[in-house]
Amino acid sequence: MKQRYYILRDRKALPTNDLMKWAAMIEDAAARTVKQTWFPNTPHWMKLDLAREKQSDETAKSLGLYRERTVIDLRTHVSKIMISTVFLGLDHGWGTGPPLLFETMVFNGPLHEDMDRYTTWAQAEAGHAKFCEQVRAALVEHSVKAK
Repeated sequence: MKQRYYILRDRKALPTNDLMKWAAMIEDAAARTVKQTWFPNTPHWMKLDLAREKQSDETAKSLGLYRERTVIDLRTHVSKIMISTVFLGLDHGWGTGPPLLFETMVFNGPLHEDMDRYTTWAQAEAGHAKFCEQVRAALVEHSVKAK
């Protein structure tokens, strides 16, 4: 059976069967964070992100999972684009190929919810940098088109 649980030690993913060690590592968000980068969002994308958040709130209401948020909360949330790269602790390759243990995801802006997964910390850092460049390019491209 393929190994499922992993912990980090010196930026290296190590398989483990010790679920207590694994759980302690998963709870430590700072230790699992490879990198986070923030970009200011533009009015165009903020408008789209705000609409998406309102739709998400409607879905949450229908499922009974809604948490009240003010307009200020929503505007604050969509005012920035976040690119987040983290160690997942579980193999998200689901048995095919090498273990996929790291993930980069974009929140808000032109690449909202774009994501990729990696096997090593070094690949995750490179993937994070790639997404940063893609977000920068998309923001520039849209600002040029808008003029």
